[in-house]
Amino acid sequence: MDEVLGRSVLARAVARSRLRLDGADAVAWAALVLAEVDPSVLGRPSGGAVVGEVARRLGAPSGRVGDVGSVGGSERPGSPVPVSTTPADAPRAPEPKDDTATPNPRGLPTRWAGLLFLLALAPAVGLPHAVLATPALAGRSLPWVLQGVALTLVPAAGDDPALAAFAGLDPLEPSPLRVAPPASPDERCAVGELAGRWARAAAEALGRPPEAGPVTVRALAARRGEIVFDPGWIEAVLPLDEVDVDVRVAGLDLDPGWVWWLGCVVRYRYV
Repeated sequence: MDEVLGRSVLARAVARSRLRLDGADAVAWAALVLAEVDPSVLGRPSGGAVVGEVARRLGAPSGRVGDVGSVGGSERPGSPVPVSTTPADAPRAPEPKDDTATPNPRGLPTRWAGLLFLLALAPAVGLPHAVLATPALAGRSLPWVLQGVALTLVPAAGDDPALAAFAGLDPLEPSPLRVAPPASPDERCAVGELAGRWARAAAEALGRPPEAGPVTVRALAARRGEIVFDPGWIEAVLPLDEVDVDVRVAGLDLDPGWVWWLGCVVRYRYV
């Protein structure tokens, strides 16, 4: 829960505003917060319970609501400060500028730009519905699951921007894998099974034997490029010499467009 709330601009705005939410108002704001940071939650069997918990946190007394502005006791630079516990009429220091809506002026380099091509295979691996219904993953956010799968498939660095983009996240945000509790054995097993299905789907799409899945998916993902992120919009920009006829024929680099379970538009550009 801290992982989800810590990434929400809306939750921080509620904390900053000192709104006292209860009942239907808290539930409505909770649904908006989840739609912002992890819309897949709203399609889970446990979605109602998660909305209720977020609503309870948003409606917490002043002092607890401020917890939603940080993750693991630290705030992202430029994020609004938590709600102050000083009296309402006390002088307040100017709040730091919220730069969360400021677009990145240029892309961030990555060696794994092709990782995003795997999004085209999401229906083949049961994403999002079958994955969200997996009991072992019920306690994890979809970004956590996606980043776990990505790191199972490729040896990317934890701060690689393609790893963030694959999960629909801002590359400047802390990774869910770093701020969330460690995976349990059941969770690791479930992530590994999903990664295996994804690798086999990649092999099938590119006309390779199923046992060549791990090698195929690594070769597919290992492409130089840049990730450009704006809220609700992700682009993978690749040089022209990364164009691959097999990938083109398989349709893996066709723009996914709006991906609801990521909460953003995904596009590919060759330059």
